[in-house]
Amino acid sequence: MARPKNEQRKSLTEAETLVMNVLWDLESATVHSVLETLNDVQSKDYAYTTVSTILRVLEKKGFVESQKQGRGHIYLPLMKKSEYQEQATQILVNSVFSGERTALIRNLLGDAKLTEEELAEVKALLHSKSSMS
Repeated sequence: MARPKNEQRKSLTEAETLVMNVLWDLESATVHSVLETLNDVQSKDYAYTTVSTILRVLEKKGFVESQKQGRGHIYLPLMKKSEYQEQATQILVNSVFSGERTALIRNLLGDAKLTEEELAEVKALLHSKSSMS
């Protein structure tokens, strides 16, 4: 029995995340263009078959769709990057930090060496959240 789409989209492996980041940047891509981009930005060379397999797995998981184009396929993300970031963060908060968002924030800021710009951005985010309540 097939799982509902939401259930299929729980999380991505490290390799799947790399491929999705390429797709989110390119908006649509062939296996070859994903392969070229990955090999340009990563310190290792991926095989065509590896990237093709990852894209097919992502399609089965409901993260991408493919459209036939000539002898190949064009792959398109079905979820925005921001939506996945939100979902992945919620999974992280629930599974690692027992649902405590402040524990995640504490951990992120723990030993972090923030630039003045990053610190100002964090303060602005906190200020906007506090003025919303």
